[in-house]
Amino acid sequence: MSLDEGTVSIYVGDTGTGKTFLAYEDFKKALSATGRPGLIVDSMGARNFDDIRGRYLANTSDDALHTLYDRHQHSIFNPETPEEMEILWAEVKRRPDPLCIFLDETSPWMSAHCKPSNLMFLIRSHRHRGHHMFLTTQYLGDFPPAVLQCLTKVFIFRSSAPQTLDRLADTFPRLDLENIQSLPDRQHIAFNPRIPPQPVKTVKPVKPADPVSPVE
Repeated sequence: MSLDEGTVSIYVGDTGTGKTFLAYEDFKKALSATGRPGLIVDSMGARNFDDIRGRYLANTSDDALHTLYDRHQHSIFNPETPEEMEILWAEVKRRPDPLCIFLDETSPWMSAHCKPSNLMFLIRSHRHRGHHMFLTTQYLGDFPPAVLQCLTKVFIFRSSAPQTLDRLADTFPRLDLENIQSLPDRQHIAFNPRIPPQPVKTVKPVKPADPVSPVE
């Protein structure tokens, strides 16, 4: 797949299983490969992003947008309200410049029963707009089916939330749910949703992440 084509990867699993670590590593690889600015939406204040928080933290959505589009640098933003999120995504939607986007714990900002939003538009239009998006969640049941149909890569870590297991069964019926509920920490199932699931792969042990380099 060309780097000019967008992607949407989702990382599903319980807290502490390693999903955010792997997603962040993949996000950093995309930054390096594309040379684009990266936007991190840190919904839960995760420690995984301490290596860039001091340099790129934005206090408001306007600050984040200024850093991304005027300074052409990475930005990390910790939103507090859905309104802040909609302002952010509306401007990203308006701009033609493709980004690498990491949305940690997506569930608070998306519901299977919500009205279409700017975030949903970006996910559904990722391919022709060129965004590389990395989404983590414990609760896959919050994702509308229309969003799940857009996924280009799926990473499943140990999951125990009933709504997640139900949605996995409905969306990916070939998955072994008993296996998913018993996966050790840092192990996951990775697959392209358009082909059968692949064997379990082992994630590298969690270690301090290399710092994110500024955009050249």
